[in-house]
Amino acid sequence: MSTRTACRRKTRRFPFNSGQNVWVEFEYPSQGGQAHRLPLVDISASGISFALTNELPLLESGTSLSGAVIRVESSEMRGDLLILHVTPVPDGLTVCGALFYPSNDAELVKLKSVVSGIQAVHSG
Repeated sequence: MSTRTACRRKTRRFPFNSGQNVWVEFEYPSQGGQAHRLPLVDISASGISFALTNELPLLESGTSLSGAVIRVESSEMRGDLLILHVTPVPDGLTVCGALFYPSNDAELVKLKSVVSGIQAVHSG
């Protein structure tokens, strides 16, 4: 018998299609490390999911990534990420889910604007 886990998600996720200009970039294993630009899978008002295109050793739940940049088409938002999960998916890829903490109020306004715009497209 399987165990059901309650979904803790409070905000709706909006998936991206391949070919869209959407990515997250951060230095790993810390600032000053190697720059990694990875494709976004989805976005919400509180975070993102991205695909690992190569292995990043020790990237796991609880890892904090400072100085990240999220790009959604022509909008860039800067802030920090907190990795919530690193999950293998059937395609042979691994998807990471992360909370996004905008670096300041202006970045938060950009994030809200981007998510509102995507939501309007999905609703209409």
